[in-house]
Amino acid sequence: MLAPAAPALAQTSVSSDWVLIPEGVEPGDSFRLLFLSSTTRDGSSTNIADYNTFIQGLAAAGHADIQSYSTGFRAVGCTEDVDAHVNTSSTSSTGNTGVPIYWLGGANESGADGPDTSQSGNYPLTGCANDGTEAFGTGGTASRALWTS
Repeated sequence: MLAPAAPALAQTSVSSDWVLIPEGVEPGDSFRLLFLSSTTRDGSSTNIADYNTFIQGLAAAGHADIQSYSTGFRAVGCTEDVDAHVNTSSTSSTGNTGVPIYWLGGANESGADGPDTSQSGNYPLTGCANDGTEAFGTGGTASRALWTS
């Protein structure tokens, strides 16, 4: 049984003086925010909604300026049934690169410094290839999606 795809993200407006608007974004521009979570969770679930709930909970308890937008955050992760680009509604095509995604300046959801990702033990594990689709191992046969590895 295939899990349903994540619902499309609704567009939300922020005031022009909102403190987390990325540099260079002009009034009327669309953007997305990304953070590396301050805590970890296991990758044992097959359901992308479990990962989204985890991320949304962190955002809801995080930086005061993202709390009210917490339900708009999605996990950048792939399960066998849902790819990250689908879960985050960030699919692009030739001539359309989609909405830009900005990292919260190296910060986690609380505004504190994020984890040091220069060491392999701190790499975020997504189960995805660089294009936001499910990653496969050597020879393309073994899935590396969350839950499978």
